[in-house]
Amino acid sequence: MAPGVLCASAGAAEASASGLTHAVHFRFGSQKAATTFQASKAFKHAWTEAMQICNSTKRIQFQGHVGADLEDIFRRGPEWESGYELIMAMQEPQSFLESPERTASFEETLNQQCAQYALQAVTGTSFSVEDQAGRDLSIRSSDCSFRPRPSQPAHDAHLQPSATAQRIILMRFCQQEDLHMFRQNSAAQLMNNLGSPLVLSLAFAVQPAQKTQTRSR
Repeated sequence: MAPGVLCASAGAAEASASGLTHAVHFRFGSQKAATTFQASKAFKHAWTEAMQICNSTKRIQFQGHVGADLEDIFRRGPEWESGYELIMAMQEPQSFLESPERTASFEETLNQQCAQYALQAVTGTSFSVEDQAGRDLSIRSSDCSFRPRPSQPAHDAHLQPSATAQRIILMRFCQQEDLHMFRQNSAAQLMNNLGSPLVLSLAFAVQPAQKTQTRSR
């Protein structure tokens, strides 16, 4: 594991309407750690190579709070060794941002759906996207939260270069069936609740790295 990286996951997309085929996810303990990692020679070399051999690359950054729950993630057992991750980015109208009631309603709906299908979800009100040419498409301040599952890949991907995404959700699922059920039964409900267009959606299958193992309780 690279210095500053708390955990990482990677895998192939299940399907991609935009042709995206793979995804890599890194989690950092601070913005400074993330910035240092991205400034490293190893990352710059990998990113440069990816831009040369790939038809399309997207680098997405957002900030989320996990607090004392972080260690629990690594003690939950083998269900965290593999699975599926879904990232969704959406635009929000100004009326939504100015309405605490709508925000509370959205968070309640998200919590209910996460409790039913997901192991974990991290939400944020902003993020940044950098495309293959290196253009920074959106950077805004962040206010995020961590939502664990109380009890207990990519389908499509699309990016609008002129869009300013203001809400992002990163979800982890244990089984492929859970991901599909969430997409069929919950994604539309969340979008209707938010009343905003989807900017990006990408789900991918996660496989454990060699010589790594999740600690059990």
